[in-house]
Amino acid sequence: MKGFGRVLVLGAVLSAAPYLTGAHPLLAAALGVTAGVLLAVVLAGAVSPPAVALGALGAVAFTAVSPYSVAFGGALLIAFAYGARILRARTLVAGVVTLAASFLAGGGAAWIAWAYADAGWVIRGSSVIVAALLAAGPLLVAVDDRIAHRLRMLAERTAGGLRLRLLRAVVLRRRHLDADYRLSRGTQRRLERAYRALLATAGSRIDSSASQHMVLDRRIDSYVSALTRASRAAARAHALSTGIDDAILTELRMEGEDLEAKAEALAEVA
Repeated sequence: MKGFGRVLVLGAVLSAAPYLTGAHPLLAAALGVTAGVLLAVVLAGAVSPPAVALGALGAVAFTAVSPYSVAFGGALLIAFAYGARILRARTLVAGVVTLAASFLAGGGAAWIAWAYADAGWVIRGSSVIVAALLAAGPLLVAVDDRIAHRLRMLAERTAGGLRLRLLRAVVLRRRHLDADYRLSRGTQRRLERAYRALLATAGSRIDSSASQHMVLDRRIDSYVSALTRASRAAARAHALSTGIDDAILTELRMEGEDLEAKAEALAEVA
């Protein structure tokens, strides 16, 4: 779900939350957990056990704390909803920043939503929009890419050469996103389709029978090899376009990046 959809879901949850306190306890609990899980899944970008568990836990925390402090309850709800995203942060700094931002944004958003809960429709609607935009603020903090994250999760369910190839793909994906090669839109789309196809094939490999493993392993190996060649070609083209016309120097840089990527993949296996 794209950014607008996430803001829409945030707005819907924040606009409905003030009315849950007056509902029957069982109904409020059921709706609260449903809303918390939905919010966490939407913010995570995919259905996953951490997102579901943290979303439900955030809803429970909100139900327990909000009668005493709406802002604190909202802060816990939004922080837990961002939990799956925080867990896949590539660096400790990114995780801490996302956690702090989600806690502060959640508290502010909940306070705004409650403060104008009894106002007219225009003011109420405006306050919900502001609260939703505020709660969506932590999305601006960069964490790991969704495809890289899912490849990493699939790699953890495998072993041996397949795991190494998937981790290699994770490193390539991260390098691709971090690099500024200024590729054409067509090339970007083709690379994106290739990564998605690799992800789909890896998922099929996990769930397939043993008789299909060899075919799918070869396909995964072909995807990773092709993406590796594409990455090297993009690096070479970028080096030449920026004035590095020394062929030997360009090759050395690409070889160095290739070795670094392999080392990172091996480090994640260890």
